[in-house]
Amino acid sequence: EGQTTSLADQMGPLVINEDGSMKRITNWQDMTETERANTLRVVAKRNAKRIEKLKQLRQELVSALWEAAIIPDVLQDVADTTILFTQVNYAATDPRQPWIEVKIGMELTPALTREAPNVVWPTPAAGSADPEASFMTVIMVDPDAPSREAPRFRHWLHWLVVDIENSGEDQRSIGRQQTRAERDGIEVASYNGPTPPKGTG
Repeated sequence: EGQTTSLADQMGPLVINEDGSMKRITNWQDMTETERANTLRVVAKRNAKRIEKLKQLRQELVSALWEAAIIPDVLQDVADTTILFTQVNYAATDPRQPWIEVKIGMELTPALTREAPNVVWPTPAAGSADPEASFMTVIMVDPDAPSREAPRFRHWLHWLVVDIENSGEDQRSIGRQQTRAERDGIEVASYNGPTPPKGTG
């Protein structure tokens, strides 16, 4: 009788990247049994370390989002590792530092945020993505407009882009760096930079 192998045995192990995305080993079919066994041990050990690191990064981010009241005002939780490695960059006037990466707690001026930022995030490897997550939405809202003390216009919409294809490249991006012809997705609401009233922070 012929031996049967599972689909997982044929495709090889999933490798967890540092950004939480996953991929398969491209030359798995060409490996000998000994090479596969050694690879499995290495991948399992490395995956375990990366999972622990991702858990730590997630906890640090969740704590920061709670402190900033982003959770639960805007997000209920951080369930997807994509947010851990999403970058939001605004164009700066200093040629030595053309882009400023936004960090939690950073103060940004209306002048800096007048134009749409460049938003970059990692995409899942081909074949490993959930079909339901094959498209992304970028939404920017102000959860405490005009001020945290009196947020009567909370969740003021600043930007909304939908149907952004979330595959085909290691990273996807949207924003100022792209020309209109290069932009992916449908811009439902054009970018409208924040203009907080004086004294509201």
